[in-house]
Amino acid sequence: MAEFLTTDECNSAITRIVRGAHGFLWLISPYIRINDRLGEMLESKNREGGDIDLRLVYRKEDRRPFNRPISDKDLELLRSLGNLGVYRRE
Repeated sequence: MAEFLTTDECNSAITRIVRGAHGFLWLISPYIRINDRLGEMLESKNREGGDIDLRLVYRKEDRRPFNRPISDKDLELLRSLGNLGVYRRE
């Protein structure tokens, strides 16, 4: 049975996943938006240092207009987290 999540339900699920992560946290999504809460939680996980393997994999942008998988602002924030690997894939 398929289940469709609203934006709030997705945000809530991601919050639970990030908060409960131990050892590693890999977020894989074709598109991602970093709201203030998620940014703060990722910064907190980053401060834990070598105790957690943080990675984000997102989709390479295509040539269609307005089809950016991640904003420049969000990408800048993610790249500022020294303990977070950021990867772009087809």
